[in-house]
Amino acid sequence: MTAIARLPEGAPEEVRKLAGSRACLRLVKASFDGFEQTELLVPVVVVEGKEGLPPGLGDQLLRSELRAVGERPPPVSPEWMDDAVEEALFAMQEGVDAAEHARFERAMRQGERYLDDRLLVLRRRRQRHLEHLEQAKQRRDGSTGARARAEAEGSVVTAQVALDEDDVAIERLERRDNETFRRFEAQIQERRYAPPRVETLFDLTLDIE
Repeated sequence: MTAIARLPEGAPEEVRKLAGSRACLRLVKASFDGFEQTELLVPVVVVEGKEGLPPGLGDQLLRSELRAVGERPPPVSPEWMDDAVEEALFAMQEGVDAAEHARFERAMRQGERYLDDRLLVLRRRRQRHLEHLEQAKQRRDGSTGARARAEAEGSVVTAQVALDEDDVAIERLERRDNETFRRFEAQIQERRYAPPRVETLFDLTLDIE
């Protein structure tokens, strides 16, 4: 589609300098499915014989008075337009990435707190099992009858097994070898580095007045 763009009064000097030029405008929607879903409209403008405009100036041009006219050939090649869109999205994503990285860091700290809480619970449980083991050993060593000694020995074995299991669980958590944490980490990594979904809403060929 081709339109004549009449620049509004008070337009920035950089935009007013475009009067008499021809340009291509592509409006794209970038959707980010990160920690917060974000949708951004990005008007990308390439003026014949010039570099792409900054996004803010593209907004100004898009808000100008537009009047449709007969179809005219675009002043720039599709490949040039595609390159300009890619550059605009790259520049825009830097700002999105900064916010997403902060959210990613917060999520990672939450995951670390989960492991620390689990370690605290396990270490307290280990201390109780250690006390039970010492008590069982004392009963065994103080037993006079064979039956009582055998029962106390069974309690020692049970307490020792529980203590060994605690040690294994604590050692795995200290190495961050935890299935829940690994799934959580994989999920937030996927959200952090998910590429945006880009949709072209329309293309305009503009004669700028």
